[in-house]
Amino acid sequence: MDRVIHIGDKVRFLNENLSGTVSSLHRDGMVGVTIEDGFELQVLARELVVTEALVKQPSETPKTEKPKAPQELNKGVFLLAVRDDKQHWQLSLLNRMGHPLFFAFYRQTPAATELLAHGSMNDGQELPVASMGQALPDKWGKWCLQYLSIRQFPGSIPNLEQCWRSFKQGDFQHTPFRNNGQPLFAFKMEVGYQEPESETKEPLQTPTADKPYVPVNFSRPEEEIDLHADALELDTALPGDIILKKQMEAFQRHLELAVAYGLHRITVIHGVGNGVLKNLILLQLKGHPGVRTWDQADHREYGQGALRITLKQQRAS
Repeated sequence: MDRVIHIGDKVRFLNENLSGTVSSLHRDGMVGVTIEDGFELQVLARELVVTEALVKQPSETPKTEKPKAPQELNKGVFLLAVRDDKQHWQLSLLNRMGHPLFFAFYRQTPAATELLAHGSMNDGQELPVASMGQALPDKWGKWCLQYLSIRQFPGSIPNLEQCWRSFKQGDFQHTPFRNNGQPLFAFKMEVGYQEPESETKEPLQTPTADKPYVPVNFSRPEEEIDLHADALELDTALPGDIILKKQMEAFQRHLELAVAYGLHRITVIHGVGNGVLKNLILLQLKGHPGVRTWDQADHREYGQGALRITLKQQRAS
């Protein structure tokens, strides 16, 4: 009997010496696994083995319908909050727009602006974005969601939408939904929403000396990306695992944008090195819904240090 995979399960890869924690589930059989270095890889569920289940599996799993989101959560993007048994708030985004989104999600406090998550979300997908401790919600700061609808690609590019939300303790006094017996609070991310008495008067796009902010680049990507640390302007004094994480983030962002814009092919220069970066890229490509094929790029130009990736052509809806 196949074991059902849940968010939070500890898993290992069948064909790779890697393990991690399930962080997202997708309708196409893909599972997002966050590995030790902190970034998420998309792999097929059948290529994973559960080593430690978050939810204990009964000897015989009864056939039940998949839980559905409350009917009230329709047409919009929602920030969901669930309080666990340790009194921590687990926050996630739910896309109920009816089409995929390319997004960036931030938290802004008086100290800094932090990028919590970015990438693409399918319609109906729920994505964990933050875990908050026992601090009161009114101390969480402000949350910002920026997104593009990718339903029209490769047609005209829609405007970038920006949603704000901040909380007060009273926001959690209403009757919540129930999610597996736990209270689930849902808040719609309203376009243009902002608290009238905001402590931070400056818009998120305006960087200051004590709150540096670099906006996510949604422009059309080049057909070639160089992932060498110096090409990405990374500090080479950083630990190797941090550099590797930033290289993979740059690759994932470039790949999603290339798919969204309907590019036919991209070339990724990963270098030779110890092969870890290349293997992680190959894992990400395997089973990716927007990737058709990949092979070694022209060795006369790149040596053995680059991949040529052919993408599927997206139809405009």
